[in-house]
Amino acid sequence: MDLVDEAARDRYLVDPAHRAAGARLVAALEGGRDGLIVFDLQVEAPSLTPPKN
Repeated sequence: MDLVDEAARDRYLVDPAHRAAGARLVAALEGGRDGLIVFDLQVEAPSLTPPKN
């Protein structure tokens, strides 16, 4: 899932639909929450400027 910035991620994390989907996912996993890995990975957009020689 790609979000524009950290503020958008923070809004998404508390959204009731996201929380409900997360609860259903955890309930379906063997081991519940122990069967899930969640992480944030911030990737910088590539520069569109050609390198200087």
